[in-house]
Amino acid sequence: MKKTIFILSFVGLACLAVYGFADKVWMLTYLEEAIVNTFHPNHPQLPPGTEPVMPQGNVIKAKTRFAELYAEALTKQTRKYRWRIKPDQPWNEQTVTLNGGFGRNLSLPGNRAEDLGTFFGWKHNVMAFEGEKSFDRDEELVLWLRYFQQTYGAVYTHSGLVVGCRPENPDFQIIQIKLSGQIPKNLNGAQDSEIQISAPRQ
Repeated sequence: MKKTIFILSFVGLACLAVYGFADKVWMLTYLEEAIVNTFHPNHPQLPPGTEPVMPQGNVIKAKTRFAELYAEALTKQTRKYRWRIKPDQPWNEQTVTLNGGFGRNLSLPGNRAEDLGTFFGWKHNVMAFEGEKSFDRDEELVLWLRYFQQTYGAVYTHSGLVVGCRPENPDFQIIQIKLSGQIPKNLNGAQDSEIQISAPRQ
């Protein structure tokens, strides 16, 4: 397997030159990772304490400031995402697997979907995160929500379900927030009408 990866890496380096990235040899490291993930994808079980927000079968539809998002939990770890920036645009769609401990936020079940398809831009490299985030004080919660609205165009319910996305990347966040260990009942600025939760028809 290592020999195969070595050979494919050199082939990939030639591809990088064709694509105009010959001066960025450091990208070979990411290419090797993409090759491994393509031929031997690794989807470990989520570790204890990193349960996703969406149980299997649930669907979340949300209208954030940046995009319209559809997320369906096909299994405990597999998600199908559909998104579009404007109502008259066609939907983008991709299925990803949540991998605990991967990605940028280790406290949430995340996904780093880097394979040959995403490396060369043949498909979207979707970043996806689900999980809980707890706050001890109201001030911390308010500041975090404000930040998330600015960076992810997030919308949230009175019960603390937060949905945000960066459609260009794309990067999707579904987070259940808690205050002093409890699910909130009334949050200022909540937009319950912008988030719909349902189970798909059998």
